[in-house]
Amino acid sequence: MLVEDHQELAANMISFLTQENYICEWVKTVTLAKEMLEMFEYDVVLLDLTLPNYSGLHLLEYIKQNGINSKVIIISAQNSLDYKIKGLDRGSDDYITKPFPLPELHSRIKAVTRRNSANSKDDLLVYNEISIDLNSMECKVDEQVVVLTKKEFNLMVYFINNKNRVLSK
Repeated sequence: MLVEDHQELAANMISFLTQENYICEWVKTVTLAKEMLEMFEYDVVLLDLTLPNYSGLHLLEYIKQNGINSKVIIISAQNSLDYKIKGLDRGSDDYITKPFPLPELHSRIKAVTRRNSANSKDDLLVYNEISIDLNSMECKVDEQVVVLTKKEFNLMVYFINNKNRVLSK
């Protein structure tokens, strides 16, 4: 999930990350981010600090206090050491200052998710007869490999991760 109030930056980040095989959801405010975090699980939250209704640090505290397992990468124009220390001390997993190259953001996302998967071994999604290996990006139904496009694969992962939930278009 991307929590960013600047539309052009958000659109560029989502476009890049979608090409890198991520499923991205974008919200502009802390209030909307809280609502989304109550309904869905996210591997990574990309969090701006300067948002219209609350500080991004407010959302970071909410994530930590409520035991939400999402990794948090702060993306901020605040380049001072004080802000970096506040963000990291309050529980963010990484901090990157704007402007940044999108490939660097991609590498940081991979790094925090690697740390997460090293601890949890959740690289295999299973739902009934469907199994999806997230590392090899392979989908099997009844142990038979099914060839899927990137979009189909992403949708399958999204649906399995959000089973038993009503999803909007």
